[in-house]
Amino acid sequence: MFELKKLTNELTLVRLQTRLSGVLSYGTFVPLLGDVLIDSGFFRARRSLARALQAKPPQLIVHTHAHEDHIGNSAFLKAAFGIPVFAPKASLPILKNPSIMAHGAYRRLLWGVPDGLEANPLPDTLEAGKVRLMVIPTPGHAHDHVVFFEPERRWVFLGDLFLSAKVPCARPYENAMDLMDSLRRVIGLRPKFAFCYHKGVLSDPENALKAKLAFMEGLMEKILPLSEKGMDAATIARKVLGQDPWLMHAISRGDFSCVHLVRSFLRPPGEGYELPNIALF
Repeated sequence: MFELKKLTNELTLVRLQTRLSGVLSYGTFVPLLGDVLIDSGFFRARRSLARALQAKPPQLIVHTHAHEDHIGNSAFLKAAFGIPVFAPKASLPILKNPSIMAHGAYRRLLWGVPDGLEANPLPDTLEAGKVRLMVIPTPGHAHDHVVFFEPERRWVFLGDLFLSAKVPCARPYENAMDLMDSLRRVIGLRPKFAFCYHKGVLSDPENALKAKLAFMEGLMEKILPLSEKGMDAATIARKVLGQDPWLMHAISRGDFSCVHLVRSFLRPPGEGYELPNIALF
């Protein structure tokens, strides 16, 4: 299932869902800016995306990071339309072998496992036709995460940097200290328009990002003193955040959890991104 929404003459959003993801209120908004597709949705929605792009195929695909709901259809589209794919340098090994990310049964069921492909490393600034995008490193949600900034109009394509102002859980390989620094970096760009991959358009992007940063800084002020007193992460999570959201916990079998968010605050910057038995860099 897909829905096309044209925001401007240059920018179209492709809303992707499957029956299963719709039941779980999960979907992705894939932006097409000029001839540039920013991320490519999840593999189980590949036929919907192909139909959505049939009238105006992109000439280029760029990626914010290598989670499988963002890279899911790049190999498919590259083969169908003969177009190049660019991604952060740290994403390239995952794009070549995406199965290393699909380590949870819920991820394989909900998103599917993408086909691998050879991609090109992103330059610092990407130019394609009338589109000019600055590549801004924004680790935290993932080690390889970047956002794309269009400087003339101060548009920013956030990938998964935002998600929501208050996200009470995380996956095991996130780093909250890096994420807060990334939020500060993007707030400093003074964006006038921001696009979140799972929420869509943020009507007041600067204040939305500031609200998320304030939420995280507030958690940090609670979590770090408790850790310094010797309290373990699971106890801190119960005290500060309460119980995991039951549906998310049940579906992910604890892959998304409050305790992982607490642990992400206790890591030094730049650490904690390794998957089980897999070194990503």
